Amino acid sequence: MKIVFDANPLVRPNKSGVGYFTDELVKNLASLGKDDITGYCFNFLGKNSLRKTDTMPGGVIKDVRIIPGRLVSGLQKFGIQTPLSILIDGHYDVALFTNYASLHVPKPTKRVAFIYDLCFLDEPQYVSDRNAMYLRRQVPISVHSADLIVTISEFTKSRIIHHY
Repeated sequence: MKIVFDANPLVRPNKSGVGYFTDELVKNLASLGKDDITGYCFNFLGKNSLRKTDTMPGGVIKDVRIIPGRLVSGLQKFGIQTPLSILIDGHYDVALFTNYASLHVPKPTKRVAFIYDLCFLDEPQYVSDRNAMYLRRQVPISVHSADLIVTISEFTKSRIIHHY
């Protein structure tokens, strides 16, 4: 199976909880030895100094140098989803989006969205206004376009069902 995933949480200088989760997920998938795994990260014109990762011995992380990640995020704010197929080449069976927001993938690629919580809706005082606004726009798109939603608890599952 050919799997593509958003490697941005892995390679950014300050790895977050999502980065650590993505790291473990990809390591475990790679350890099975059955899948062809490719990550992608935004590095417009190669200008960013990205953190090296040992997550994927023998795997590939492709730099997306043709378009800035901020532009992709900006387009998402207006409901425009950049097709993953114009950012990286290849056909993939599954696309993993481990950081709430997803990109458009052509069929028959299956889209898997990871939603950890809905704090931006349920407890908005703990989320920056900018991030909450972004998530309020992106999570519904990810939820409705996903073939599978992965979450960390029954509670979050119930909140996703309630809100979407």
